[in-house]
Amino acid sequence: MKEIKQCTEYKSMACRLIGKILYPTGIANVRFTKNASTTLDVLNFNYSLNSDDGQQIEKNFDISAHLKINSWTNIHGVANKDPKFPKIIFGIDNRDIFEGNSKNKKLDFNDPRIIFTKSFRLMDNHINDIRNHQFQNKVDVISFYGHSLGEADYSYFESIFDKYDIYHKNVKLEFYCYPGDSGTKEKEKKKACEFMEDVYKLLTRYGNTISADHGLNMVNRLMLEERLSVLPDIEL
Repeated sequence: MKEIKQCTEYKSMACRLIGKILYPTGIANVRFTKNASTTLDVLNFNYSLNSDDGQQIEKNFDISAHLKINSWTNIHGVANKDPKFPKIIFGIDNRDIFEGNSKNKKLDFNDPRIIFTKSFRLMDNHINDIRNHQFQNKVDVISFYGHSLGEADYSYFESIFDKYDIYHKNVKLEFYCYPGDSGTKEKEKKKACEFMEDVYKLLTRYGNTISADHGLNMVNRLMLEERLSVLPDIEL
């Protein structure tokens, strides 16, 4: 957080990043109709920018008349001493506990690891106390930027996919791939391939929660309907 505060460009870079995610071809190429706007929900897995920063970004955005940040949630807390923000949390995904036992259809709710799950920590940290709005009920695009898609956060993804019914509804998914600082094209290509594998695993795993057939068909369906994109990292 100290380095972020010292970096005066940090918030302006975040603003430019949001702009490029929302309008990849450039704001100048977007035709806005009267009263048209983009409504954005931010689920932030980092501990840095918070809802106050989100309001500032919204005000300073060069098309602020067309951008509304409906909600900004630091799901893992904020690295900030301000008491109005929850402390940062660490934990395991609850599926690490329950999925292993689900084969026997017998869940052990006395498992001592429960208090170390992220779900439990969210309740204990009263994360919803800082949320100003719930996610909007309908969205056109879900964008993933700067996330490794690790299994520790799978429950969050599943909840979002459930809410917006990504298999049946016309929702687009965008995954931005960071190639790393490898410095070579070969290593960057390998990194991109690994990332696409993670996307494939994530979506197939989610599809299996609907049915085995849906799991096998999830990626195919999204691709055929032009609703899945794996995109290169955004240059600022």
